[in-house]
Amino acid sequence: MGSKRDMTKIPAFPSPIRPDIKSLKPNGIGAVALLGLGDKDLIPLWFGETDLVTPAFIRDAAKRALDEGKTFYTNARGITALREALQEFHRRTTDVDLPLERITIPGAAMLAVVTALQAVVETGDNIVAI
Repeated sequence: MGSKRDMTKIPAFPSPIRPDIKSLKPNGIGAVALLGLGDKDLIPLWFGETDLVTPAFIRDAAKRALDEGKTFYTNARGITALREALQEFHRRTTDVDLPLERITIPGAAMLAVVTALQAVVETGDNIVAI
């Protein structure tokens, strides 16, 4: 039988994280953003999500989609049926027949925000992005 290893002597390995990264301090913008948390009049888009619980019908639909194997990336323009539903909603609410090729559903909320900003912000415009 071999000798038992002393488990109290764990070899010291250098951290894979660089010291200058470990010593980073939170930035001022992050501190300002934290000041807004809990304010019912603010929607904290700077975190890419709200502080509201996702409604049950959305959670249920997500569970159903997982069970149905819908776990792959969608078309870059978004799910066609959803785009068509938005097209119909737009037609019904504004009486404008918007071509389907003009409707895109980004795959993430922050991508939607960035895309919307890129559509309206010009070089030289001043915006605040947290």
